[in-house]
Amino acid sequence: MRLITWQRIGIIASVIWVVAGPTYFHLSREDNDKRAARDQYQRCIQNQATKQGGVERCNKDLRQALAVAHWTSWGQLAFIPVAVGWGLVFLVRRIRGRPKAISVHGPYGANALREVAVPPAKDNEDRIRARKEAYDQLRIARAEAIQFYAGLERALCSLLANFLEASPDTAATLFYRNANANSRNEILLRLFEKRYGNSEYAAFWKSAINRIGGLDRRRNEIVHWQEAEFEDAGKIRVQLIAGNLWDRTPNSGSLGIEELKDFTAECDFVTKSLNMFDVLLNGALEKSAVSTEPWHDICQKPMIYPPPDGHPLSKVEQEP
Repeated sequence: MRLITWQRIGIIASVIWVVAGPTYFHLSREDNDKRAARDQYQRCIQNQATKQGGVERCNKDLRQALAVAHWTSWGQLAFIPVAVGWGLVFLVRRIRGRPKAISVHGPYGANALREVAVPPAKDNEDRIRARKEAYDQLRIARAEAIQFYAGLERALCSLLANFLEASPDTAATLFYRNANANSRNEILLRLFEKRYGNSEYAAFWKSAINRIGGLDRRRNEIVHWQEAEFEDAGKIRVQLIAGNLWDRTPNSGSLGIEELKDFTAECDFVTKSLNMFDVLLNGALEKSAVSTEPWHDICQKPMIYPPPDGHPLSKVEQEP
């Protein structure tokens, strides 16, 4: 496994300290041990001086005691600071590796506030590549979600033309001037009732409007929420979070790539269902090659998503 820069520096510094550090420093304990060895030597000389070989024995004991004192002190100076130093480094890096909320101007998005998880140091080139890939994937999914929602709006605009018995350009003029999604949905509900009354398709239409209301709210989050960068176990992920970073809690929501793809798939399903509903209402479906029977039955019941097996769009939903 390739060592990153800080590890290399730490290993080199540790080796230098083990080799050279104890040479220039000593512990007071070594002085005490040497003093005790000399005192023991003096007592030994006094007791063994008159005996044959006594002085040599005292000299040998002194050399051993001084060697033990020296190498014990050397080992403490050489290895204890290294062990403590590495322990502190890993402790600090573990604490700093936890996500921290900070406000920055990101390199990806000029003035966007992002929640950044302060990560351990990594190879700079690999990190830049990983961050760019994470941001690109989220932005592609976000763009697709917005595009599919725009398709849903076009389907609603076509239905508005149907309900008003107006030309597409006239309906579009009214539809796209209304920026309030809730009032737009209320208008479409009322116009359907005025045009078709208590139609056999009323349950389908009301359930469709309710589902579209949920998509409207999610669309607002996708458009207005801001990018947030997180790092878990060395892996970078980017999500969308509410813009009020100062009021975030552990239960605050977020949108990742999977949620964006789910939104896109649901928009696609609702759009296609509304297009078929439109041609069914205006009678164009009877003139086409597509049988009216499944859609006539489908549009008499509340809209269900995901579509059940046997639904004309269920196979489309499963396609890659």
